[in-house]
Formats: sequence, C-alpha cells, structure tokens
Amino acid sequence: MKQTKDPIKEEPLPQAGESTQTELLRAVLESLLLWFVVVVFLVYITLYQWYAWWLQKPIHPGVMTGLTVIALIIAAVRFPAAYRRARNLRLGHRGEVAVGQCLEHLRTKGYKVYHDIGEKGYNIDHVLIGPAGVVVIETKTISKPARGDARVTYDGQHVTVDGHTPDRDPVAQAQAGASRMAEVLTEALGRRPPVRPVVLYPGWFVDPQPRGADVWVLNPKALPSFLDQEPRVLSVDDIRRLSSELERHMRRAPR
Repeated sequence: MKQTKDPIKEEPLPQAGESTQTELLRAVLESLLLWFVVVVFLVYITLYQWYAWWLQKPIHPGVMTGLTVIALIIAAVRFPAAYRRARNLRLGHRGEVAVGQCLEHLRTKGYKVYHDIGEKGYNIDHVLIGPAGVVVIETKTISKPARGDARVTYDGQHVTVDGHTPDRDPVAQAQAGASRMAEVLTEALGRRPPVRPVVLYPGWFVDPQPRGADVWVLNPKALPSFLDQEPRVLSVDDIRRLSSELERHMRRAPR
C-alpha cells in the first residue's frame, strides 16, 4: 500500500468557543445521554419481566423492578443539574461564537484575532493583538430576565448584573488572563507589552463606566470605538512578532 502523510503541517488554531463546545458535548454524553440510556434499558427489562410473569413463566420481576426504581430516583436527582449545566454551556458557547464573529471585523483595522487559548485548567476566550496593544477578553454570556430594565453596572472595580454580584469575579478573571498573556508575550517583544483586560457581555446594556478604569466592561459592539480612542503603541513589526509567539504558544498547548 502506498504510504501517505497528513498534508496539514501545522495544527489549526482553535475557533471561538471550541473548548466550550467540547465540554458541552462531554456533558451531554456523560450526564444526560448515559442516564437516559440506562433508565430506558432498565424500564424495558422490567416491563418484559412483568409481561413474562403475567404469562406465568418461571420468572419474578421484583429484583429488576427494585433496580429500576433506584435508577429512576438517581436519574431524577441528577438529571436537572446536568440539564442546567448543559444549557449553560450551550449558552456560553453561543456567546463566545457571537463575540468571536464580532471581533473578526477588527482585522480590517490591523488586529490579529485569536480564540480559545488553552491554559492549565482554564482557557482565555479571545485575544486581540493590534495597534492599541494586546487585548485579553473574557466573555460572559448570561440569560436576561424577560421583563424589566436589565443592565450591567461597573464602578471600576466591581460588576453587578441585573443588580446581582456574579459568583465569580469577571474583573479578576480578565486580569488573570491578561497577566498570563503578558507573561507569554514579554520574551517575544523584549519588553512587557501593553495588555488590556476586557470583559464583554453580549446582548446586555452596560452602563457607562468610570474613565481610566484598568479593566473595560462593555457590550461587544462598543469595543471597536474604545480601541479607536486608544493611542497606537505597537508597530506592524511588534504585532507580527507577538502574533507569531502567541500562535506558537497556542499550538504547544494541549487540545
């Protein structure tokens, strides 16, 4: 047989929401589909044994009925939480894809756009490298109430979403991602690159934030205008070197 080889020399870079999509698929297969198959199988066996017992065959369905009842109870307890997790992952994936598509338009303004940068135990949703520096983006896709004036408020340090404080601090998450990217890219530039942490809330109205905040909290549609107002701190050569280093880093990361 004639030998062949893979024509793709370099591993393709991740797409927006790729790791969330993988996690969602795993959640559906492991938590939802698995229990559904187990319950259906046990119910089928139980019904068959009751049918055989009714026909007066030498079989008693008591044991299998007990196992089925136990499986139904466990499934009833675990299924709602698994369903909520899958629903939240699906929502998060949709948000990352939507934000990713929005960011792609920034390529016309000289920005390199990267998605789903894998790190140990977490991932960075999006990174921009362009004239205004390195922008590290944390995307937060949250369901909105059907009624009322729901909005995101940011005082320069803390975020509230529809009047509630998030369980995980999105500002701290964005700062951690920005710190990591600065660490990765410093060697390529020979100095610490200017890095801006950003939190994006797709679909939400975000109140105007204080001037001079280190972290931006925005609706994705507002990001281009914020970047346009920033000074140009990276040259074309800087952007090329930083992009090459980030791409090498992404290809080395476990997938």
